[in-house]
Amino acid sequence: MRYEILTIDNSYNGVVRQNKQGRYLSTKKNGSGLGLTSVRNIVDRYDGNLVIRHDNGVFRVSVMLNIPESP
Repeated sequence: MRYEILTIDNSYNGVVRQNKQGRYLSTKKNGSGLGLTSVRNIVDRYDGNLVIRHDNGVFRVSVMLNIPESP
């Protein structure tokens, strides 16, 4: 098994909001949200791990995916 790790940092202004289930909410008035639902689906498909953190104006998403070896 091979592991791939991807980390993306994004700066933001304002307050990071979460709903009662702990899911992050977009503050955009038009258009889509953060795309984290799609990221979670990919992480689940590859039996991976998703870590989301925010601090001092930086929103960080780290994804670890378990990639099967080619036959």
